[in-house]
Amino acid sequence: MLIILEVLVIAAPAVLVLLLGVATLFDSRLSEEATARACRFAVGVGLLACCGVLVAMIGTGTRHSVLDLGNWIELHGETGHRLHFAVKFEFDRLSVPLAMLSFILCGVISSFAAKYMHREPGYNRFFTLFAVF
Repeated sequence: MLIILEVLVIAAPAVLVLLLGVATLFDSRLSEEATARACRFAVGVGLLACCGVLVAMIGTGTRHSVLDLGNWIELHGETGHRLHFAVKFEFDRLSVPLAMLSFILCGVISSFAAKYMHREPGYNRFFTLFAVF
């Protein structure tokens, strides 16, 4: 259960980046309402998953959890040296509340920006870059 929640914490913003980025790349921009709804959904899912991770960590007594996505690049040199690029996400009782704070701040910013930037020409570009960062 903890692994599923950890994957949701990482996947929610990643799916938002893909959705907004691919739509922008192919010049088929989403409507303002659809963009705002997608941002709210991604932030909400990420925040709820973060809360679930924290509750699960406290409930099971786990202080540290690692989500290992494996080696993405692995190079073997002529001298026997190995270079690898591993992707790991570490969750602990300090990083999870900070991630929750980040999701809350992103939710507040996206809610404000959705109203403030209504009918602005750079609306889609702002939210695409917002999702990336």
